[in-house]
Amino acid sequence: MISILVAGLLMQQVDPSAYEGIARDDFAAWSLDASALSIKGQVKTASVMTRYTAATAFNGNPTPVAWSIHTVTFDCDARTATFISGANYSASGAMIYPATPTPATAWTDYTSGFQALATTVCALTAPL
Repeated sequence: MISILVAGLLMQQVDPSAYEGIARDDFAAWSLDASALSIKGQVKTASVMTRYTAATAFNGNPTPVAWSIHTVTFDCDARTATFISGANYSASGAMIYPATPTPATAWTDYTSGFQALATTVCALTAPL
């Protein structure tokens, strides 16, 4: 599975070594490209990779998503996350569809792994 993920990332010209593992829960493993972190006060924007524990169909599309990369804005004071852009990929690395932007959503609406990721992002004071 890891080799398929790495091959898919390379096909999409994404450097998998840029993503540092941050958290894991039953749903997914959450990673962050901390070098691409943008900080404007308590609002932080990061590139987030999600590798799902089991390929999952989303948004009515029948093709299971194995992993995703999204640009996510975290409002650390409001404790919300907004998915700005990104894409969802199959296990083979083929893009299934671009991600749909979401409105700001409370962290508590997401899994424990995502909440841990958000807490880590908000603790960062500069790109790594």
